[in-house]
Amino acid sequence: MKKKVLIISVVVFLLDQIIKLIVVQNLNYVPVIPGFLSLTYAENTGVAFSLFNDSKTLIIMISILLTVFLFYLFYKDYVLKEKSNLIKDFSFGLLFGGIFGNLADRILRGVVIDYVSLKFFSYSFPVFNLADVAITLGVILMVIYMVIDDKKSKKKPCDI
Repeated sequence: MKKKVLIISVVVFLLDQIIKLIVVQNLNYVPVIPGFLSLTYAENTGVAFSLFNDSKTLIIMISILLTVFLFYLFYKDYVLKEKSNLIKDFSFGLLFGGIFGNLADRILRGVVIDYVSLKFFSYSFPVFNLADVAITLGVILMVIYMVIDDKKSKKKPCDI
């Protein structure tokens, strides 16, 4: 595994697990910016937006399959093509770290620990965690990389 991707993955995973440990032991509710941002202990038995609640085995299996697919993409680009890029490095690192963070929760705790609560006007966004943020940013970065890479590959030399 490329060193940069491994370091990012491990840092995200460890930070996620340390924060969750602190949250489980010490947190109930802490308003950070009243009416907008608070830290709230929550247990999620589903995935994003509490989809598939109480489907632990299915979610673990899907997470493992997605991780295998992600490793395949990683292997294809880094090992077979030896193609490296800073955006892609961060994308893979964030994705691996975030996926393993939430997967560890599901396997070890049976639930994912969430703690960041946002409220926009009267809408309360579902409570989330660092692993969720890493996964979301990883996907966004991967899409950006794919768009940039696609534009580069479609460029043709000027005909003079």
